[in-house]
Amino acid sequence: MMNSTEQVSPAKFKRGYLAFQKHEPREAMYKTALFLIECFWRKPRDMAGNVWEWCADWYDKDYYGSAPSRNPTGPSSGGGRVLRGGSWYNFARSIRCANRYGYLPSRRYCSIGFRCARDSK
Repeated sequence: MMNSTEQVSPAKFKRGYLAFQKHEPREAMYKTALFLIECFWRKPRDMAGNVWEWCADWYDKDYYGSAPSRNPTGPSSGGGRVLRGGSWYNFARSIRCANRYGYLPSRRYCSIGFRCARDSK
């Protein structure tokens, strides 16, 4: 279902993109435009590239070398939690669900968020 009465536009970015530093060297990767909000889709789209998403797993860069193939839950402890997916601030080649990174749970950043989820039962 699409609600055609509501619209959203991207933030007004300086030079067409968001810069965190005064002399940001990265060139604009995203065009600004006006988009209709499409609500309540049965199959979610555009799941990667919004923000890095926190996972409950502890991070170990070598974990998958010895992890079980079904439902690997990560090591039992560690110094950082898993961030997954990549964000709008990453290059396109880094924006994928399999992309993992470790980060301290006490830290925050503008390109890190979370996803609310529940069991289907």
